[in-house]
Amino acid sequence: MSDLFNISLIKGEPFTSTVTASLCATGQFNLSGYGVVGGIKYYYSSGNLVDFDVEINSFISGIFTINLTSGQTNSLPVTECIYYLKAWPSGQGSIVDLLNGYAQIYPL
Repeated sequence: MSDLFNISLIKGEPFTSTVTASLCATGQFNLSGYGVVGGIKYYYSSGNLVDFDVEINSFISGIFTINLTSGQTNSLPVTECIYYLKAWPSGQGSIVDLLNGYAQIYPL
């Protein structure tokens, strides 16, 4: 199960956040063999309004940065949506839910 953490964005402004993935039982989550995907959507059952650009800073320490450009945030409605981040295995393995929560999008 992923951790719950809410984020706030300003429509038309770039968004960046650095995340450290961890597991309750063992601490750091080693991202070796995984890619990280995520996005913002209205509902869990709907398609993404926007996808995060994810940069892995340290596979072993589980540190990555999520980014949205000003153009991407400008395309979002001013509302409350949900977002999610998942570790997707490059080969065999299970998809791991890393983080999710509400994304508050505010006007400029």
